[in-house]
Amino acid sequence: GQLPVARLRVAADHGGSGIVGATRAGDLKMGVSTEADVRVFAGNPDVVIDHDNGYEWVKRLGYNCNRRDDCRTDYQINRDSGRLFGFATYSKQFRTRRGTRVGDTRKRAERIERRKANRKFCSDGARAIVYSDSLWIFFYQRRVWSLVVGGTYLNC
Repeated sequence: GQLPVARLRVAADHGGSGIVGATRAGDLKMGVSTEADVRVFAGNPDVVIDHDNGYEWVKRLGYNCNRRDDCRTDYQINRDSGRLFGFATYSKQFRTRRGTRVGDTRKRAERIERRKANRKFCSDGARAIVYSDSLWIFFYQRRVWSLVVGGTYLNC
């Protein structure tokens, strides 16, 4: 007879893909998923940064990076709990539950999300659609710029 073939979950895309919500990034769940879960889902990161942006309790896993501090997709792990608490992406591989993706026009995103981008962000005039202060859809020059869940990404 033949030996059984082990089935391993392999990330379809380096960095992951899927639906982003207020508590989720693809198959990962905020406050539940571990660094090991992120690696199974998204593959081995291109960059691992301890003490992200001066936050000693944050470990950042970066994917599809141009430079150490410029990655298309980031996952933030709380070093104390070992759990995922933040996610940000500039990748078209992710979308909201309603279907908004990076690169969509602001008009399209507002229509399909059924919300206006009325939250001004920082001083550069950027706008965002916000779901319960957890999921942020950021716009820059009338296009979706990024999808963000939690984390320390919202500092100006």
